[in-house]
This record gives sequence, structure tokens and C-alpha cells, in this order.
Amino acid sequence: MNKNDGRLKKAVMSVMFSLENNEFLDYLIGTPFYRITGPNKVDGGFSQDFATTVEGLYEVYRTRPDLQIDKKMEEEIEKLFNRPFLSYEVIPVLEELKYHLIKEKYNEAPFKLDCKKLFFILSNNINANQERYKEDREYDRNASLLEMLKDNDDFLQKNLDHSFYGLK
Repeated sequence: MNKNDGRLKKAVMSVMFSLENNEFLDYLIGTPFYRITGPNKVDGGFSQDFATTVEGLYEVYRTRPDLQIDKKMEEEIEKLFNRPFLSYEVIPVLEELKYHLIKEKYNEAPFKLDCKKLFFILSNNINANQERYKEDREYDRNASLLEMLKDNDDFLQKNLDHSFYGLK
């Protein structure tokens, strides 16, 4: 068993525990209890392994279809995108969505998400809260949340034919 196997096993156990305790969004956000750590740190000090976080969801989807993890994931992300959020909440979720969309693009994802709907909701949220997001530097002291959202959108446009920034 390599290190990745151990992280995947922890991810699967964390998904199940989060579902049992009605804390699934905490799993997606990567709150300290649920964070699957990886080998690389990012500027904000987080070391969340986004790929393994999503692969844990895929494994639960394959082994426990009755849990409808795809629907639960979409519902929880929609709830997050429908309210004012903090950078440490939304950036991990966007990283997981990017990973999932890459997997979808290459037909490697076991399920699809309605990202057009999710990104439309996110766009409305950004438009309504731009000033707040300009001030949020909690995740990365070198960039505001608004700047990070624009960077994420640039990546999505260039690589995955998706966009959320500025949609109305």
C-alpha cells in the first residue's frame, strides 16, 4: 500500500463520517477534521489533496450508489454558492470542481455535475458580493478572493470550456 492508498482510504472514511453527521459540506470545504492532506502546500498554508478528496467521493459513489453522492455534492455546492462565503470555503470547492471537470472531459468521472447551473449561481453571488470578495484575503495574503475567483474562471475558460465570472 502506498501513501496515496492511505489517503484514499481516509477520504472514503471521511465521506461516510461526514454524511452520517450531516457535515458533508465540511468534507468538501476541507475543514481541519475532514481535510485530506497532500504532499504540497499552497500559498495560504493549506495542504489539502483535492484530487484524493474527489477520488474519495468517486469511490463512495461506486460502492454505495444508494447514497447518491453526486446529488448530495451538487446540493451542498449549490447551498454554498447561494450564500456569501469566505475564501477558505469556496476555493477548495472550486479546486475540486476543476478536478472533477477534467475527469468529466476525459470520460473518467463516474458521474456528471450540472456545472452550468452551479456556475450561474456562483456568478450571481459574485456580482452581489464583489466588494466583500475584494477584501477577503484569508486564503492567500497575496490575492483577494475576487482575484482568485477570476483566476479560477480563466483556467476554466481556457481548459474546460466553462465560465462563471461575469455571467448574468
